[in-house]
Amino acid sequence: MLGLAIDVWRQQPAAATGGIIAANRQVWLKKGTASGATWPDASGNARDMTLVGSPTIGASSVTFNGTTQYGTIAASGLAVTCSIYLRFKQVAWAANARIVSGSTTARLIQSASSPNIALVDSDATPYATNGNAAVGAFASLGFAQSGGSSVININGTETADVAVGDSWGAFALAATSAGASPSNIEVVEVVLYDVAHSPAERTQMITYMGTL
Repeated sequence: MLGLAIDVWRQQPAAATGGIIAANRQVWLKKGTASGATWPDASGNARDMTLVGSPTIGASSVTFNGTTQYGTIAASGLAVTCSIYLRFKQVAWAANARIVSGSTTARLIQSASSPNIALVDSDATPYATNGNAAVGAFASLGFAQSGGSSVININGTETADVAVGDSWGAFALAATSAGASPSNIEVVEVVLYDVAHSPAERTQMITYMGTL
């Protein structure tokens, strides 16, 4: 099933060369636009992120302290099939701390050993573990899920796996939507799509994120 799903992604038309992909974009938390308790959505869908606990807002990033700070979007527009991109830094690493979370069980976490990041669903099994986001260095992360398949791309290196296929729904950054399992991360930009991008599209977005 994994092979079939990944082949479907590969057979999709290649993305246009260069820049951020606009089609099917549900949320765009754009670099340098966060202010106060809000990171505004530049996608045109009015899905602003609420910043909780006064994270540190710099000229080009938002830093969450790994204890009391996180961000939430009540309805992200994401379901089971989706793509998620971040330009971010793992300031510190702590097992099971959440990089991003959905409304139920879907999440990307700091998994098993530093600097690994993995998808975890309702069965509590880490999937698509990727160790290419070194602690203390900025990285470009792309995640795509389609049915029972998943892939994590960090700085152009991909790990593909199966997945339970849990729906995302709400979206939280640096913790759950209630602030549990917080992570100490610095985030430059976040982009969410309600489709599973092809390898060419993931490459395009990772390249774009690397320019930020």
